[in-house]
Amino acid sequence: MTVVAPGTVDTPFRDKRGGTPEAAPAMTAEHIADTIVFVVNQPAGVGISHITMRPAGQVG
Repeated sequence: MTVVAPGTVDTPFRDKRGGTPEAAPAMTAEHIADTIVFVVNQPAGVGISHITMRPAGQVG
């Protein structure tokens, strides 16, 4: 099992919550999808347990 924990993602949900702060630009849904594809494409015998993703500038 792999957990992908994204930080701020630019989606319509964010628009309803006031948008994305300029200081911490959001990742795109494509960034998250690319990471999931990376996880799925690991060779047999390789397991990735957890990935935490944040856009550059987002404080943990």
